[in-house]
Amino acid sequence: MVLGGLNGLFVGGVKAFAADTLQVWQEVGNTGFSEGRVDYTSLYVYNGTPYVAYMDGENSDKATVKKYDNVRSDWVMVGSAGFSEGRADYLSLYIAVDGTPYVAYMDGENSDKATVKKYDSVSSDWVTVGKDGLSESSVAYTSLFPLCGLYGWGE
Repeated sequence: MVLGGLNGLFVGGVKAFAADTLQVWQEVGNTGFSEGRVDYTSLYVYNGTPYVAYMDGENSDKATVKKYDNVRSDWVMVGSAGFSEGRADYLSLYIAVDGTPYVAYMDGENSDKATVKKYDSVSSDWVTVGKDGLSESSVAYTSLFPLCGLYGWGE
């Protein structure tokens, strides 16, 4: 399957599907590519490569990000599994134009306030943008995409 021509991507449970240019849905990679239960999935396709962020039930409901490796035909980890300090709800994934993944989420370790992390490809680790629990109060339904232009991420 050529992922560069994706018209749609869908994650349901532990399966990912892509719609090709003929609108035919095909499974992407292996069924059950997560290690356990997932929730609050967020998808982003960057240069034809699908990424998925999710609350990882196998890792104490912490944040995990994987991307599809078209050469290996498999989903591979981006950084460490369960990289957030605590429970990560309402994840939002964005990939900046330079290829840097960002994840925002409701941070259970910080009174359900918003936390944003970005992947540092040099250290192969997720680092906090600003500070953990950066919002003044608790949040839900985080979204990075509309804010990216305002703060210059990826510009």
